[in-house]
Amino acid sequence: MDRRGFGASGDGAGYAIEREFEDVAAVVEAAAARTGGPVGLWGHSYGAGCAMGGTTLTNNVHHLVLYEPGLGIPYPAGSIEAIEEAVAAGDMETAILAVLVGIMEMTHEEVDSLRSSPRWPTLLAGTPTVPRECRAEDSWVYRPGQFDAITAPTLLLAGSHSPSVLTKATHEAAAAIPDARIRVLQGHGHLATRTDPAMVATVLRQFILP
Repeated sequence: MDRRGFGASGDGAGYAIEREFEDVAAVVEAAAARTGGPVGLWGHSYGAGCAMGGTTLTNNVHHLVLYEPGLGIPYPAGSIEAIEEAVAAGDMETAILAVLVGIMEMTHEEVDSLRSSPRWPTLLAGTPTVPRECRAEDSWVYRPGQFDAITAPTLLLAGSHSPSVLTKATHEAAAAIPDARIRVLQGHGHLATRTDPAMVATVLRQFILP
């Protein structure tokens, strides 16, 4: 799905991550109505956090897979303000690189690979949403029982080479979801969907399909 402010989706005033949770639940309900039963739900990074929240609002998820949700990761002092300033100045590349390099700790080689990919223009187009998403992650606090409503079998994916803040956030998410388990993707970081998409697809099939 195209989240708020991305692709074919419009945006709106009064942003809160809870609206993203509701959006995910609405799409799940529509997909379930079309297919005639519950669906598998997958989310990556900020989208994984949205998938977590969305699953608490619907009973139509039969399996949930979350790749390093960022809820609760701490942003260095002044970093979000710097991203906001870059966006306000129309410098989307500086803004997105502040996240990819400064927070996700991507190497120059990884950034160059991403910059040369068809996805780069899409990332830049969605960059105006980045500051609010950073603030939502930075200010997130898990409350006891917040995700107890998730009954679907849940798998969290974590890259063995991912930044420690993402590893910690992944473990916090797993602890918040009943009976969730973690699978470490050896030799990969936060973007195994790019570095080895076939492997990620195999992991998803093994977990979701009967």
